[in-house]
Amino acid sequence: MQARKIFSISAIASANVRWFEMDDPNARLHIGLDPAGESGEGDETAWAIRRGPKVLAIRTNRGLSPDQHIAHFAELAAEFRMPGDLPPLLSVDSEGPVGAKVWHAFGAYADANPMAVELIRIRSSEKAVRQPLIYALLRDELFANARAWLKEGGALPEDSKLERELHCVEFITDVRNRYHVTPTKEIRKLIRRSPDRAMALLYCLWDPISTRYGDTPPPQIRRTVHEEHSRSTFDPYNSLDAWRPRSDD
Repeated sequence: MQARKIFSISAIASANVRWFEMDDPNARLHIGLDPAGESGEGDETAWAIRRGPKVLAIRTNRGLSPDQHIAHFAELAAEFRMPGDLPPLLSVDSEGPVGAKVWHAFGAYADANPMAVELIRIRSSEKAVRQPLIYALLRDELFANARAWLKEGGALPEDSKLERELHCVEFITDVRNRYHVTPTKEIRKLIRRSPDRAMALLYCLWDPISTRYGDTPPPQIRRTVHEEHSRSTFDPYNSLDAWRPRSDD
């Protein structure tokens, strides 16, 4: 099984150049969150803030409680939200005990402040939801979606840690010819830390079907779990069908 890089250095560098050239102030604010624990040791909490084709910023913290995650989100929303904006989309990794606590805390916050945020729950260890014959897990689809977004003109801020996290990841195929991303434990060995920035980036690029409702969100939509399980397959960037890893990528 031949391994193939997902993000080349040149593709990342081009995205860094585009960051200074493009802007879409009318696009909806979308924040990806890869939460971490309260100890302040080990993983960082990472945030990726995006409008349309431009990731505005990557931010990190350590030692946040669930309530402090919410407070920091409110600070980011105040910084990046523009007058007339819809509530920002917040994609939260709810895996593991830390993710579950942070997710439930945000759920209570969203119930109490329905116009402050729309939540999207991410469980990357679940089976692929859009193209299960091509990708094994949702995590693999997240990386494929990010790769396609980058190829189609996405813009990234310069961040040496993010660059390393993205560049070290590869696709390999399994016995069923489905694509798998380098396991997290292998990434940790390569870069000697968790790819927190990269994961937050993947989350902010993932647009579930139920968030694409036009200018006015239905009032009942406040939390989104992967509804693609029961809906037709859809890729907001029209990319998952268009790209399978090739030796010349």
